[in-house]
Amino acid sequence: MMGVRYPPAPMQRRKKGAGEEVDTSLDPVGITDLYSEERDRTPTVERNVLTLAQETSAMLQQNITQETASLAQCFPLSKFDQGLSMAEMETLVLAYARRGPDEKSELLHALCITPRRMASFFMVVPHSPSLPESDPVSHILGNQSEEEEQREKNRNILVGRITVNDSSLWARAMTTFESKSITTLGSLADTHPAELLSVTNFGEKQLKLCIELLWKYGLMTPEWNEAALEIRRRNGSSTRGKHTSERGK
Repeated sequence: MMGVRYPPAPMQRRKKGAGEEVDTSLDPVGITDLYSEERDRTPTVERNVLTLAQETSAMLQQNITQETASLAQCFPLSKFDQGLSMAEMETLVLAYARRGPDEKSELLHALCITPRRMASFFMVVPHSPSLPESDPVSHILGNQSEEEEQREKNRNILVGRITVNDSSLWARAMTTFESKSITTLGSLADTHPAELLSVTNFGEKQLKLCIELLWKYGLMTPEWNEAALEIRRRNGSSTRGKHTSERGK
């Protein structure tokens, strides 16, 4: 079957004799079958694009692998124990954010840290990059945001509006709170237990009551945990020192 050629040569007319015109046939010289050439060139172009994409992907994977190894050398376990600077935490946050799921797992494994530890860096670094909802670090950040929001609400609870079973004991504690300008649970949590014990008529029973309240509302601090443990060591009381210590970790 004869192939279609494009474009066709224009029809030409010339005079053969006086008053007579004769059509000339199409001149095939110089006419190119463009469709055939394009069809032959397309597979080659596709192969070149595919090869380039594969080479680029392999190069990026190699760069990420090398960066992971470099970060593991720069951040040994002793480095995390000593504490990281803001610039160092930002380096880890950006390195984690630009990786895929498998590469993120490899980075955490190389650094010997958990997703929760990485999440703590995201919380500290200003303007941290966003993560997909399916990301384990993103999931931890979402839960912690809710906990922090509730914790902040609890800090603003007025101590004067709190009721306890032993009203007389609470009344003596309130007298101490007023003398120390403690108006909320947050200000109570920020006050060192020893400072309250230095006030007349504020003893161990009142201190236990404060520990119970701070534990209930999730506001225990290292100082209050230590006070609770000291009470348990001293007299083996039923104060929730063990629970408060675990909660404060």
